[in-house]
Amino acid sequence: MPRKFEVELFTFDELSKKAKERAVKDFGDDPENTWDDDDAHMLTELFETDLKDHYGLGNLKAWWSLGYCQGDGVCFEGSVDIPGFIKAEKQEKRFQKIIGLAEEGLLFITIKNRSRSCHYNSMEIEVDFRGDDESSGPRDWSPRGGQSVSDFEEYLKDRVEEISQEMEKAGYKEIEYHRSNEYIEEILENRDWEYTKSGERWEG
Repeated sequence: MPRKFEVELFTFDELSKKAKERAVKDFGDDPENTWDDDDAHMLTELFETDLKDHYGLGNLKAWWSLGYCQGDGVCFEGSVDIPGFIKAEKQEKRFQKIIGLAEEGLLFITIKNRSRSCHYNSMEIEVDFRGDDESSGPRDWSPRGGQSVSDFEEYLKDRVEEISQEMEKAGYKEIEYHRSNEYIEEILENRDWEYTKSGERWEG
């Protein structure tokens, strides 16, 4: 015979502390609930925005793999905004000649990923110098207080590795935040889901 019963339902905010803990755990047990394609796209956009606006490197394309595996990390590719990078680094006085070469169209630098992996050590710097090829030319120009193109190339290489590592840490921090109880609670508070008294989601 048909049976009729009533179920008392609650919003997430109405649950007890223990019931909320169950609801949060159930939600977090499925990784797709806390990190999806939209989140991955958001992280890529965040990296690319930082490369341009914070580090001054220009409109570079960012790639990343952050799964706590060997060889994981962040890499990026594209043409470097040489004056923008130097200004973001507050190194105008040191690399004043380099800025001039770039603005005159004599110096172009590209970052490329040379590996199937993507991390701080997988990128290489390609310098396209169109000045004097002689040893006395701008590539080795280094008067008192100045720096040569080769010196700037080495400086950029070191910073590219450091920037990649900084972004890797920021990426892991973002991913871990998405897995935190604080983040999950914020999601559940804004969803029109209903729960039983024990914190089990009601889908009946």
